[in-house]
Amino acid sequence: MPQPLRILKTPALTLAGRNKTYKVGPDPAMKEQWASFMTDFGKIEGQVGFNAYGVCHSFGGGEMDYMCAVEVKDAGQVPGYMYTLTIPSRRTAVFVHEGD
Repeated sequence: MPQPLRILKTPALTLAGRNKTYKVGPDPAMKEQWASFMTDFGKIEGQVGFNAYGVCHSFGGGEMDYMCAVEVKDAGQVPGYMYTLTIPSRRTAVFVHEGD
């Protein structure tokens, strides 16, 4: 496994995007989820910057939720069809993803 470029202490992060439940592990449908999310990218009310996040969360019963998201200023400004998630302040490992 590649080593992280750096480890940061980061503040709480409020995310908005498209969320879907999968069996734990990779799934080819995640690529389609990203394609769908990218139609919203850059147009989400309150979007902060242009970083995109892939977040695995809500693990249980062999399933997990996967979210394609961007940071937003306020979850209350986000369109109703989008899922919001707040991640508390934490230590973060930063890696580079070269694509596919």
